[in-house]
Amino acid sequence: MSFSIRTKLFIASPILLLPLIVFIITSRYNLKTVYNTPKKIIAISEEMQIIGALQLAINKILMPANDYIITGNKKYIVDFRKASGNLKGVMHRLEGIHKEKTYPSGVVNKEDMELFKEVCASV
Repeated sequence: MSFSIRTKLFIASPILLLPLIVFIITSRYNLKTVYNTPKKIIAISEEMQIIGALQLAINKILMPANDYIITGNKKYIVDFRKASGNLKGVMHRLEGIHKEKTYPSGVVNKEDMELFKEVCASV
């Protein structure tokens, strides 16, 4: 069966466009990945900074408590209250990031949220 040249070109043109379509789809995916990566890095670094601040606040809260137990000096109670206020501030910052965080599955682990709320309430 002999096809005319017009029919052959009509059949071959979509096949020739297929690599271009694959290239466009791949480049769009890569561009989206490159665009979103800095946002993820910034979010992770902010979370790491808050975790570091939390560790520092916990360490600062332990020293006045230990000093008060050892010496019995009332001055350390004031220092403990200042350090616990700082700890509350860091916990609220962490709570804000925890609420904004989007999970890949779109589901927030309810057990983790309940534990976090209990810790925030006890501080």
